[in-house]
Amino acid sequence: MHARRTHRFPLRWLFVFAGLLMISGLAEARVDQRRLQATLYDYASAFRWGQMNEILTFFAKDEKSAKPPTSFELERWKQWKVVGYRAQPYAISKDGHAEQVVEIELSNINSQATRRLFDRQRWRYEKKDKVWLLTSGLPSLSQ
Repeated sequence: MHARRTHRFPLRWLFVFAGLLMISGLAEARVDQRRLQATLYDYASAFRWGQMNEILTFFAKDEKSAKPPTSFELERWKQWKVVGYRAQPYAISKDGHAEQVVEIELSNINSQATRRLFDRQRWRYEKKDKVWLLTSGLPSLSQ
C-alpha cells in the first residue's frame, strides 16, 4: 500500500505544477494585452496632439520594419492637425503581431483643407524589453 501512494503523490504534484504553468501563461498573456492597450492609447494620444518626437519612440528600428519617417516627412506632418482619430478594435494574429485600423481625419493648418486617411497599424511585441513596437510606419499623406 505504501508503494502505490508514493507513485500517486508525485503524479498529483505534476498536475498541480502543469496547472500553475498554464495559469501563469494566461496571466502573462493578459499582461501583454494590457501593455498593448496602454501602448495604443499612448500612441493615439501622441498622434492626436502632433507630438512627432514622441511618436518616433514607438517605432521598431530593425530591417524588417518600415523605416522611421525622414525629417522631410516629419515637417510635412507638422503642416497637418489631427481633428479625428477613430481606432477600430485591435486583433492579435497567430504570429503574435497586433493589427489595428485607424481612421484619421486631418486639417491643413495653412489652407484648412481636410482629408481622411486609413492607417493600418502593425505592432510587434518585444519580450526582452516588454514593449510593443510599431512596424508599419506612419500612414502616407498621399493617400
